[in-house]
Amino acid sequence: MKTAGVGRMIATRQVLLQFGLQPLIRPAQNQQYRTLIDQFEHRQDFRVLVSAFAEGLGLQIVQASQYGLILAPTPGSIFTGSWSQYRSSNQNRPDNKLIDGLFTSQ
Repeated sequence: MKTAGVGRMIATRQVLLQFGLQPLIRPAQNQQYRTLIDQFEHRQDFRVLVSAFAEGLGLQIVQASQYGLILAPTPGSIFTGSWSQYRSSNQNRPDNKLIDGLFTSQ
């Protein structure tokens, strides 16, 4: 396979991850996204490479379906959030406990 062909193949798989990182886009709304999800579901070679790229970014693929590519951060990933990034310690009031519980249960 020529270098340009390999580059296009890699870019195509990375586009699926790009769609997965945009939760407001659904395959039903975007033909390219729908095609990539179909390839992910039916082609093992495609799925293996996309999964490897995701792993390299610190992500795991939870599901690929009509709802899109569902991604989750792996421990230590740059995509993993912590409370220190969202709220200072002086905002730990009782009315925030529900929100805290919802966030940490995810």
